[in-house]
Amino acid sequence: MSLIKCKECGKEISNKADVCPHCGAKPYKASGCFVVVLAALAIFGTIGVMSSKGSPPPTPPAPIATKAESSPEPPSPALTQARAKTHEMPYEKFCLALGKTVRATAKKPNELREAMIERAMSKGATRDMIAGIELRAPVFGMDLCVVLATFGYPDRTNRSVSPGGEHMQLVYDQRQMYIYLDNNKVTHWQD
Repeated sequence: MSLIKCKECGKEISNKADVCPHCGAKPYKASGCFVVVLAALAIFGTIGVMSSKGSPPPTPPAPIATKAESSPEPPSPALTQARAKTHEMPYEKFCLALGKTVRATAKKPNELREAMIERAMSKGATRDMIAGIELRAPVFGMDLCVVLATFGYPDRTNRSVSPGGEHMQLVYDQRQMYIYLDNNKVTHWQD
């Protein structure tokens, strides 16, 4: 017989007792299966530690050089000029020009297209959204700028404001399409 501590009151009791004589709580008793599993884990853990001491530490994988880390080529003068041109444009005018440029140069990319896509992506546009501009198709998550680039100005705009933010419905009569934005992001559309 040995003494163990009661899990409730902390006093010592016999490991054979069914209840604590001090507080009446049932003592924790490890079952035979639990003891066997615990012993097996201890043995396997010891073997694992001993076997790993003789092997050399794993070598970290070689870093992958990214485009940004490699020595970048300076941009061409035409690209530098195109970047300057796009950044001079007021944002709304840029949005409308983006659509025309992306669609007009889809088969033959040029520096202006690259600079405009670069600016749109710096504002959160994705490759899927750029593809949506080319195809004149809405994509979830487009912001108002990318929608304007894709479809141009809407015939009507219905706007509401709630505690959840700003909600817009853009109506394109000719296309018979409605595009819905919540907090400046396309959430759904109807055509």
